[in-house]
Amino acid sequence: MKENKIISRREALRRIFTAAGLVAVSPSLMSFYNQLTDPSGRSSLVPDKFFINRVREALKGAGKLSIPPAGSGKRVYQVYSLLFADRPLRKGTILLNHDGDALSAEIRRQGSSPEKFSQFIFIKQKVRSDALLSPVSWTYKSYLAKTVNGASYRTPLEGRGEYDGKGLIAVSEGSATRNYHAPLPTAMKWNLLLAIDSIAKGNLPLEFGLIDEYDLYAGERKIQPYATASVESDGKTIALRSVVMTGPGTLPAFFWLDETGTPLFVNTGTEVYILNG
Repeated sequence: MKENKIISRREALRRIFTAAGLVAVSPSLMSFYNQLTDPSGRSSLVPDKFFINRVREALKGAGKLSIPPAGSGKRVYQVYSLLFADRPLRKGTILLNHDGDALSAEIRRQGSSPEKFSQFIFIKQKVRSDALLSPVSWTYKSYLAKTVNGASYRTPLEGRGEYDGKGLIAVSEGSATRNYHAPLPTAMKWNLLLAIDSIAKGNLPLEFGLIDEYDLYAGERKIQPYATASVESDGKTIALRSVVMTGPGTLPAFFWLDETGTPLFVNTGTEVYILNG
C-alpha cells in the first residue's frame, strides 16, 4: 500500500514547476513564484500547467528581448486574472505603442465567470519625456458589455483628460468635469509598463501619483527594490530582479525584469501581465 506523505507548500510548488520543465537554480525563485501567483501569501494558489507553459514561453524569449530605443517602443502583454482560486484565467491583452511624445494603450479584457463580459479601452496620449512618461493630455474610449442572468448591458464611455504637471488633473466626459489634486509627479497606470525600465535604473524609492485605468486619480504610490531571482530555461540561466509598487488602500504590484531591464511579468494582485516573447 502506497503511503501518503504530507509535503510543504514549498516542496509541492518545487515538484510542480520541475515537472513543467522550469527548474529553480536559486532559493529566491520560490519567492518569485509565490509573488507571481499570490502577493498576499495568505492562500495556496497553484497555477495550472497552461499558465506555467506561458511563463516558460516568456522566459525562453527573455534572452532575445531588448529595450526599444529611447523615445520609442511597442509591447504586448497577455493578461491573466487571479480572482479565481482554482486557476489563473487568461483574460485579455495589453498593446502599448510609444513614439516620441505620443503614447497609445489598447486594453482588451473578457471573461465568462461569474458573468460574461468584454471590455475594450483605447487611450491616446501626449506624454512628457520624464521618467514616468507622465501624460500631458489624453483621450479615451471605453466599451463594456455584460450579460447577467440572460440580460445584456452595454456601457460606452468617451472622455478626455489633462494634467498640468503642477498638481491639477481634469477629466471630462461630455459637459461634466472632475478635478483632482495631485501633489506629486503623476503617471498613468499603463505607461508604467514602458517606463519601469528607466524607473528601476534610477534612484529608488520613487514616490509619485497614479492615474488608474484612464479617468481616476488613485492617490500616491511608491516604487522600491524588492527581490532578485534566477531561473534556468533551455540550459540558460536568466537573472531576474523586481521592484514593488505600494500605496494606501491598494495591493502591492510586483514588476519582474530581466537582465536588460525589460519587464517580463507584472503582478498587480488581481491580474498578471506576461510580456509576449
